[in-house]
Amino acid sequence: MNTFTTIYFKTKNTFRYLDNQFEDELDLRINVILIFVGLIMSIGFLFDGKITSQGSLFIAIAFVFSGGFMLVVGRYVTSYIIYGISRLLGRTAKILDVRVVVAYAQLPLLLFLPYFLIVRECQVYGVSHSTLAVIAFLLGLVIWLLKLKIFLGGLKYFNRFGNGKTLLNITPIILVGIVVHLLAIHEIILR
Repeated sequence: MNTFTTIYFKTKNTFRYLDNQFEDELDLRINVILIFVGLIMSIGFLFDGKITSQGSLFIAIAFVFSGGFMLVVGRYVTSYIIYGISRLLGRTAKILDVRVVVAYAQLPLLLFLPYFLIVRECQVYGVSHSTLAVIAFLLGLVIWLLKLKIFLGGLKYFNRFGNGKTLLNITPIILVGIVVHLLAIHEIILR
């Protein structure tokens, strides 16, 4: 089963399949997903257009650092916050299950890769910055909704929660997403 594509359309079946995998394999898969997503997200630095010799050193450091940063934030910070809330709500999931959900919920961020390529072409043809900002906002909204779908499906499956407890479980993610999107709307309006 190609879990990297089925997670979007058959979320529950994908998590059921992952639940039957060996823990060592899942642990490696979690690390690879988080590091890869972190590296892809840092590619946006490459399309700044003002790369100097010092700038290229900064980009190389940021590229390497971003994979490790995503690994630490996804594997430990986010996972333990969600695990702690799950525990308060009477969870049944193990920490590995929560880490699998967190890692797979980051996969929609890979949709930014085509956006970075489109931005590069738009810069060549002179598309306005405000148009690119609106496109980035809409893409960010779609990605956030996909992430929420994966979080909801995974935590509902592993914790055996209903919709209400699952929504309570991901409240921090929802709140951060709302704040980020409100700030993005504010930024678009100011331009």
